[in-house]
Formats: sequence, C-alpha cells, structure tokens
Amino acid sequence: MKKSKILVVEDDYGGVMYLQARLTQLGYEVCGIVGKGEEAIEMARSLKPDLIIMDINLAGSIDGIDAAVAIKRFLNVALIYLTAYEDDATVQKAKLSGPHGYLTKPIDSKSLKTTLEIVLNKFELENKLVESELRYRTLVLTATDGVLTLDEEGAITSCNNRILDMVGYEEKELLGNTIKKILPDVFINHLTVGRKRFLEVGRQTTADTMELYAKHKTGKVFPIELSFSPWEMNNQLFYTLIIRDIHLRKETEDALRRAQEQLENKVAQRSAELGVLIEHSPLAISIFDPDGKITISNAAWEKTYALLNYTHPLQEYNILEEELIKRYGYLDRLSDIFANGGSLTTSPIFLDPGENALPDSEGVILAFRFTAVTDSSGNVYCVVNIVEDMTEQQKAKDSSRELEQQKDYSVLIIENLETERSRIARELHDSVGQLLSAIKLKLEAFAKTGFSNEPLFERSKELVTLAGTEIKNIIYSLHPVFLDAFGLRPAIAALIEELGKSSTVQITLEFEHPESRFDPKVELHLYRIVQESITNLIRHADATEAKITVSLRDDYLYLYIMDNGKGMSQAAEDGKAKKNSFGLINIRQRVNLLDGNFQIDSSADKGTELFIEIPLKAVE
Repeated sequence: MKKSKILVVEDDYGGVMYLQARLTQLGYEVCGIVGKGEEAIEMARSLKPDLIIMDINLAGSIDGIDAAVAIKRFLNVALIYLTAYEDDATVQKAKLSGPHGYLTKPIDSKSLKTTLEIVLNKFELENKLVESELRYRTLVLTATDGVLTLDEEGAITSCNNRILDMVGYEEKELLGNTIKKILPDVFINHLTVGRKRFLEVGRQTTADTMELYAKHKTGKVFPIELSFSPWEMNNQLFYTLIIRDIHLRKETEDALRRAQEQLENKVAQRSAELGVLIEHSPLAISIFDPDGKITISNAAWEKTYALLNYTHPLQEYNILEEELIKRYGYLDRLSDIFANGGSLTTSPIFLDPGENALPDSEGVILAFRFTAVTDSSGNVYCVVNIVEDMTEQQKAKDSSRELEQQKDYSVLIIENLETERSRIARELHDSVGQLLSAIKLKLEAFAKTGFSNEPLFERSKELVTLAGTEIKNIIYSLHPVFLDAFGLRPAIAALIEELGKSSTVQITLEFEHPESRFDPKVELHLYRIVQESITNLIRHADATEAKITVSLRDDYLYLYIMDNGKGMSQAAEDGKAKKNSFGLINIRQRVNLLDGNFQIDSSADKGTELFIEIPLKAVE
C-alpha cells in the first residue's frame, strides 16, 4: 500500500522531532518539515502532500490558518490543526478554512494515530462524495431529458435545466412547489401506487414508465414520456422523475399513421383500378398462385380458356398441367419461374380449328407471357400470365410480305421493260437505222446516174430522212443513251428541247449541282418520271408555262414540277382518275421502287404541282 505523504508545519523543534518519529513509526512518509507559513505554501505547491499537520501559531508574517487558506486555493489536501490552546476566536477562524481535525499539544501517540486514521478516511470519503456529486450534477445538467426530484408529498426538491426549458419556468418558480404545477393530477395516483409498492417491497423498484401530457407555463400542454422511481434517505422517501418531450416523436408517429392510412387507401384505390383495368383489358390476363392454380382472370382470358376446349371448372385450372404448355416444351422453364422467379414468353402457338372449338375456321395464333412477382426476400407469391392473340398481327405480316413481293415483282418488270427497251433500241439502231442509211446512200448514188423524175426522187429522199429521224426519236424514247453518257441534268435538258419543238409550252429547268451523278437506277427512274410528266402536261394541261426543279439536301433528292394549266378534273382530285391514269400509276410506282414520297396538288385556278422526295442512301 502506498504511504500517505505528510507535510509538517511546526516551529517548535522538539515537537517536530516527536512528530517525525511517531509518523514514521505509524507507517507514514514525512515529505517535508517547515516552520513558517510562507515556506509551507511553497512546500505544499511543490510536494503536493496528502495531509498537512499545521500549527496554528507560527512565526512569520502569516499564521497557520492563513497559510492553510492559501494552500486550499490550489490544492485539495487533508488538514489537521496543531494548537496548544483553543480560544473561541481562533476556533471560529480555523473553521472557516475547513480543517478535517485537531491535535492538542502535547500530543500523545494514541490520539495522533486515531486522529490521522479518522482524518484520512474522512478526507477520502469526502473526495468520493464530491466526485460522485460532480458526476451526478454533470449527468443531470447535461442530460437531454428533464430530471426532477420530489419529496414524499410531491414537492419539487431539484430540477435540471432541460426541464426548465420544457415547461418555461425558472428554477426558483419550481423548487418547493408541487409537481401538479407541471403534471396532471393523475400522476399523483401513480406516485401513491409507487410509494405503496416501495414500502411493501422494502427496497428500490424498477422505474414506472408512462405517457401523459405536461403543462407549459403558457398553459399549452405537450406529450411526454415519464419514468419515476422512489428511493429512501435518512428515513425520508423521495422520487426521481425522468421526463422526455416526445411531441416530435408523436408528430412523427401521427404522420406515419396518416401516411400508412393514405398508403392503404391508395393501395385499395389502385387495386380497384387495377381490377377494373384487368377486367376490361382487351388482353387476356390471369394470375396464378405459386402452385400454379388460377386465382384471378378477366373476361378476355376466360375466352382463351374456352378456346382450349376444357370441360372442368375454371376455378380448378392449373397452368402447370396445361397440355399445350407441355406439348410445346415450355413446362420445365415455366416450373422454374414458379419456383425461382423470372419471365417467359413463348413463341406464337397455332391452335388448329380441327383440334379446338374455334369460331374462326382458320384457327388462331396465341403468344403466352409469364412474369413472376416476388416479395422483398425473392420468394414468388404469384405469376401473371398475359395471352396475346397474334392472329391479325400475323395476317398483317403476311400482307406486308405480299406487298414486298409485289414490289419485287414490279422492280423486276420495270427492269425487264427497260432492258427490253434498250435491246429494241439497239436493234432498231443496228438494223433498221443502218438499212435506212444504206437506202439513202443508194438514192444519192442513183441521182448521179441521171433520171427523168427529179421531184419524185427528192420526195423519196425526204421520206427516208423523215423515217431516220423518227427511228432516232423512237430509239431515244426506248432508252435514253444520252442519260448513260452525260447524266441526269443534260438528259432532261435534251428531253425538254426535243419535246419543245412540237409544243408551245415554255419549260424551264433549275438543277442544283448539275455535274452530280447518281445511282443509275435513280437517274433512269427520275428521267422517266420527268418524261411522263412533260408528255402529260403538253398533251392534256393546256399550259403555257412549266418549271422543273431538281435539288439535293442531306442525302435526299427532290424533284418539283409545276405548270399553270387547267389542272386535273374533280374526278382526279377524288382519286378515280389517279387510279385509272397509267401515267400517274407509272410515276407513283417508280417513286415507290425508290422508297420515296409522292405528292400531287391540282386545282382549276392553280394548275398542277408534283413533289417527289427520294432518299439516296435507301437506293441499292
């Protein structure tokens, strides 16, 4: 055990020697001996003894009491006064310095031993009490909850700052007043019950906890959570109350409750809406439990069920026993979805009218979609099935396929037509054209031999020349060789010039990027469209002016043709003439082959406008 250090402050040499010997004998450590008050202060500051034996009457400017007071300001130390006499004034002065004991000269060993043990034990207990009190006050003062103590009658004996903040009172307004000032009368009944239980048990019991309303100084009440427990000291009963303001928690609970009610109402509303949507959905919808048994189905799904030609009640239907699912090999995958979640979409399944009671003699095509619905743990609690009737969709695909085939046939026909035109033009050029040239040469040679009917001869030459020109025009109409050699713009310009020889219509051409060359198919089709349009307006429009514009924008080729003629008839506007007019059919067909757009606008006072848009990238 550590020895207690003792500082002796005594100016009597004989007394000092006696004390030192006795203290050492009793097992204490004498850490210092001084004879003046000033020296005692400095020695205590440096040595920090556990106990000081201080002679009250010391030589020097300050006595032992003043020295003790000075030391106590910076050091918590046990203090024993040593004095040869005790007058009242000295005793009163000594009390103010807070001594822990007294020794009267002359000192005997027994008194010294007893006094030292009592003083050191008392000093230790005081320190523990101070420490405990400090901890208690720190805990109470810094607590986030309100803390009160009450006596047996319910009067408030102490409170912390938190309770003052809660109720709006000052400490002096609460101390000594009954707890009824801030708590309702019903709490007094709880105090009575708690007191009775405490007295019956004879020891401190577990704190009672309750919720009630406290009252603010302003009269406003607020919810609190309160716990109290009784305890006894010096045969008196006291209560400790811990009060927590729970108005925020209550507000949160109320908000959560309202939110829960709103959520439940919304869920009920959405469930009702979903039920209506499912029931009236054109899609066949059903829901199965984890065992595959049907729980919900709409009218459209029940029609599908009827198509399956079952005789047992719908309520007994189990999708995992469906023969159609087994026949097409989907049972294992569907079983896995019911067990582990996921989704499955079958390929289109054809129901033959010969095997099922189908109203459609051609049968129906159905696609089954299954989706598992899982909870937060991943467990499947239902599987939703949607059956889509794909019969019309398949028919539309078949129709689209037929249209594509017709388009391919049209391409083939037009390409063969252009090929045949090119062959005929080549043969006319190589055979009839060469033959006419030979006849002309023969006639010119015959003229040099002399003949008597010169007018008839000249007429024959004119007819041969006219036939050659006509053959040339026919060859160009069958296949525009000029287009292959020089491109779209020069070919259209030559076409306008040639047709203009036999017409009074003034045709102008605007062509952006005249040097541009395009895909041969695009050039040939556009040339034929322009050729057909100019021929029609010369023959039927009674126009005096026409304009052709060709422009290129963002990989699109635009063709615009307009005239100031009399326009199409009302029948044409209604679409009848368009269907029966070979020229318009030819133009529209060529535009479709190029995946383009075709628009025509015609009226009696504005003439006719033709607008064509061709995507260049789409042409293969």
